Amino acid sequence: MHAPVVVSPDCTLDVVVVHLKSRRPDYRNGDAGDDTQAYAMACLRSLVRRGTEAVGLRVLLSSLGKANKRPRVVLGDFNDVADSVTTAIVQGVGAPLGDRMFDAYDLQRTQDRLRHVGFSSMHEGRYSTIDHILLSEDFNTALPNAIGEVVEVNYLNDHLVLELPEASDHGQVLARIRLFDETHGLIDAGL
Repeated sequence: MHAPVVVSPDCTLDVVVVHLKSRRPDYRNGDAGDDTQAYAMACLRSLVRRGTEAVGLRVLLSSLGKANKRPRVVLGDFNDVADSVTTAIVQGVGAPLGDRMFDAYDLQRTQDRLRHVGFSSMHEGRYSTIDHILLSEDFNTALPNAIGEVVEVNYLNDHLVLELPEASDHGQVLARIRLFDETHGLIDAGL
């Protein structure tokens, strides 16, 4: 889903919300999970689909960047970790500046690595972060034309540990972003 979001009189963001294919095996023709070859092929089908969706998303983000010249945000369930191939495709790793996306967690101003509890999924006792907020270079303060900064990123995930049946099976990722605005002062926006 794509929506232009006005965050100040001088700034509109292109926000894209995604849900990429899960890692759940895509069985066909009555295959079952008891055959290792069928399992491997079913996992490959899921990966190919998620990879195809990632490429389509990369094309959309590049097109939005060229057409609108606005900051871009993509967020949602990527069903893959930050350093996976599919997430790297969405980020545009290897693309020239101007077409790259950066993980909000990596861009945040301060990170307390000792207290990091950033996970958004818990499956069979394993914690991982498969929900992400990616931002265009407009929010990377290491670059000269930044229009804002990521103040902090939080993961709301207590309900995962508690295994509440009525709660989502994903944690929520929240990013607080401060826009630099010469005429109106600083503006805080939460994503």
